[in-house]
Amino acid sequence: MLFYSISLLSQSLIARDNTYLRNGNQAFSDKNALEAEKSYRKSLEINPQNTTAQYNLGNALYAQKRYEEATTQFQALVQQPNNENFSYNLGNSLLEQKKYAEAIAAYKQTLRKNPKDADARYNLAYAQSKLKEQEEEKKDKKQNEDSEDKEKDEQKKQEEQKKKEEQQKQEEQKKQEEKQKEAENQQKKEDKQQEGDKPQENQQQQKPSGISQEDAKRMMEALKNEEEKVRARVQQQRNQQQMGSRKGGKGRAEGQKDW
Repeated sequence: MLFYSISLLSQSLIARDNTYLRNGNQAFSDKNALEAEKSYRKSLEINPQNTTAQYNLGNALYAQKRYEEATTQFQALVQQPNNENFSYNLGNSLLEQKKYAEAIAAYKQTLRKNPKDADARYNLAYAQSKLKEQEEEKKDKKQNEDSEDKEKDEQKKQEEQKKKEEQQKQEEQKKQEEKQKEAENQQKKEDKQQEGDKPQENQQQQKPSGISQEDAKRMMEALKNEEEKVRARVQQQRNQQQMGSRKGGKGRAEGQKDW
């Protein structure tokens, strides 16, 4: 009686598992990958060893472009014998993630199980060409990075050299300014010493007289008036001399005439 109950329970679980699996397949056919994923997961809750549900779950994840999760799902199945689809779909998931070297290994495993698989052979060649491009891009990128690093190093050297030259220029300018200042101080010292050696009377002559502008003007006018008076006296004396000279001449003429 107990055995019969267990058998009925098992049959019921199997029926439910198959129902979820069918529902998932129908949803996947209707391009509803999310609903298909839910049904496959419910199926696996009942029977975790159901490889069909595991495989279909991987396909549902792949259809949703959840390639990393799909890869994990397929990797758990690749060790199963005589089913190249597991490794083929694993290769596709890896290819979408640009993991070309790992995808190549998965396609080769597919071809070992089924050498006539044309899709696997095509995808293998495609993955190999993409791997070559990837390696060339990495090489070019490295060369560009090396070139950029070299340019940066050269630019850094130029900046350091420029900074060094500017510093030397500033130091040289500072030295020139110090020399000029020293020369000016020496000249001031010599000028001061020369001023100290001049005679006392010469220094006194250089002092201002203290006469105001008005006093100087009055003095000039007084000198001018005095000069005019002197000229007038001189002119008067000359006039008197000339008149005396004329009188003396007439007397001599009369005397000579009488004689």
